[in-house]
Amino acid sequence: MGISDLTQGTRWPIWTTAFAMFVDYPLFGVGLDGFPLAFQKYRPVEYWHREWGGTPTRAHNEFLHILATQGLLGAIATLVITAGLGMAFIRILRNKERPDPILPLAIFSGIVGFYIQNIFSFTVIGCGALFMTLAALLVRLSRSMPEPTPQPSAWRLSLPTVPPLAQLRLQSVGVQALILFFTGVTLYLI
Repeated sequence: MGISDLTQGTRWPIWTTAFAMFVDYPLFGVGLDGFPLAFQKYRPVEYWHREWGGTPTRAHNEFLHILATQGLLGAIATLVITAGLGMAFIRILRNKERPDPILPLAIFSGIVGFYIQNIFSFTVIGCGALFMTLAALLVRLSRSMPEPTPQPSAWRLSLPTVPPLAQLRLQSVGVQALILFFTGVTLYLI
């Protein structure tokens, strides 16, 4: 997709229309499901000629869609979530005792990829669920877990102990790569 595709295709009229909706309804927008209904009022002539009267249901740019449908309050909420994810990533980078330095970088890269994809499209269920999972993992990794202190008790039961997850972690990178490869192939085939 080149610049000419954006300006001469159907995205540019949709984007300018979404921004016009935001200008007219800056605080709350036109409503969550109101984009196709409000589009009728703002429909440009060039979009009519290119799409033969079709009506888009989304703005094909997530930030413009949020501005058009949720207004400044939705945009502020989006910025707060984005800033929180950025602060969580910085908190992970500052932690010198993190067990795996690559995992947080991979998670953050997936989140950045989600934001880049949404500049030219919109969130679908599969991508949105993946984004929420990555965001939850990033926030969880950013929190330091204090070691539980054993509480003195009068009862001493001899129950079998489960080794902590840190001891169960595979040490071989090759074994981890094979597991990841076979998991990916299995998920692809399913």
